[in-house]
Amino acid sequence: MAALSPWVWLVGFAGLIAMAFFFPSPIVLLILLLGGMETWRRWQARNTLEGRAYHQIPTRTRVLVAVTYLALIVALAVGVSATHLPRGLSDV
Repeated sequence: MAALSPWVWLVGFAGLIAMAFFFPSPIVLLILLLGGMETWRRWQARNTLEGRAYHQIPTRTRVLVAVTYLALIVALAVGVSATHLPRGLSDV
């Protein structure tokens, strides 16, 4: 996505590494592998002529995308909280 700086990809990849460390899962490892390859590709393309043109979008658009992502995070957190069912060992 052009509205996100390549630096955001690096921060996200670092967060994914932390998630893979604290919550190991084959799916997370697969996402880590594919995300790592995509992050590397985007990082190397950031200074090319095409890469610079791709990331030249208005600041207003960047802000709107950031607000949309943050609203999505809040909505998902509220949804997870609202639908969480506590389970104990007796429920298994």
